[in-house]
Amino acid sequence: MNKLLAFLFLIPLISCSTEEQATREGLYFRFEINDSTHVDVKANIHDESFQIQNGLETIEMKEYVHFNDHISARFPVFESYIKAKKAGDQYNGYYIDSSRKSAYQIPFESISKSKPSLAKQEIPYNYHLRFSPNTDDEFEGLGIFKINNEQIHATVRTETGDFRFLAGEIHDNQFNIGCIDGSHVFTFKGEKKGDSIKGQFYSGKHWSTSFIGAIDANYELKHADSLTHVIDNAVFDFHLPNLASDTVSFQKTYAGEPAIIQILGSWCPNCMDETKYYISLKKQFPDLNIIGVAFEHSENLDTVNVTLNRMKDDLGINYDLLIGGMSRKSVASETFPMLNKVISFPTSIFVDKTGVIRKIHTGFNGPSTGKVYEDYKTETESFIQKLLAE
Repeated sequence: MNKLLAFLFLIPLISCSTEEQATREGLYFRFEINDSTHVDVKANIHDESFQIQNGLETIEMKEYVHFNDHISARFPVFESYIKAKKAGDQYNGYYIDSSRKSAYQIPFESISKSKPSLAKQEIPYNYHLRFSPNTDDEFEGLGIFKINNEQIHATVRTETGDFRFLAGEIHDNQFNIGCIDGSHVFTFKGEKKGDSIKGQFYSGKHWSTSFIGAIDANYELKHADSLTHVIDNAVFDFHLPNLASDTVSFQKTYAGEPAIIQILGSWCPNCMDETKYYISLKKQFPDLNIIGVAFEHSENLDTVNVTLNRMKDDLGINYDLLIGGMSRKSVASETFPMLNKVISFPTSIFVDKTGVIRKIHTGFNGPSTGKVYEDYKTETESFIQKLLAE
């Protein structure tokens, strides 16, 4: 497999195909987390395009190459790839995250699954989850599970973001669900027993922890607008470089119109979900200033520029991007000293026409959270209309 990996990296990133390839229905890539744990993700392979499907989410891969019996593609925005070799109807390859300092790869093989038979009614379950229970590292979440026969569509909400579109199967009360989004390979492996669940959560091959949960229709997370607050009520300002290395002052450039300052990182999937929403928001409200302030893994400005321009091109970002510094919450907190602290990427600061901070939204619960996301959009658009009308 090491020879295969070395060869795949030599494939030129051009669009070419030397054999006819039909769309494969029921094709899944089984990613091996460890000897006893895997996650299955649907793959849609066409002549000219390649998608990864996490439950209800479809990711259109970039830089797709189908050359003889090899395929290669990059996840949007991220420096992670799917590379594989085909033998007959079988694919074998790797998920490769080249943004990490040391080589990071997760092997996979293709499997076929028949189309599931669907129940007449989807059964929802809301679980109050505890990760690393009874330890100093314990944290809570809200698990939203929708079970239809032996199929599960799910997500996990936390106060700083969601765990995206999870999907998988449950047999004899044993479940295995997960997703792969280009930054994470999430896997939840566990058991459902009555009103409770328990199991192990894996983030790729490098980290895992146990979790327990119980059905609780009344459990709620703290509101995202209550987690970060202002400690300095002076008129909002900053001085930060843009992608052309010119220093930008908020007051000189953006004052006089309402603004959202989005604290983000290109490495953060929840930030990318929020960015997609803000792209649509900017189209809906052209007079609203949206300024993305990116905190990145590299200190090299040339590297950061390449990364942010790739993000801008892949997503079609229609608002300004500035460079905040290294991807650490402590650095973000120093960059925005008017806040008590930055506890999450993303965090959004809503500023009115006079330069006064009116709201701070911590984290982002995106499309996988369903009604929570739709309600957030309704509230946000109503608030923006109010700021514009003042």
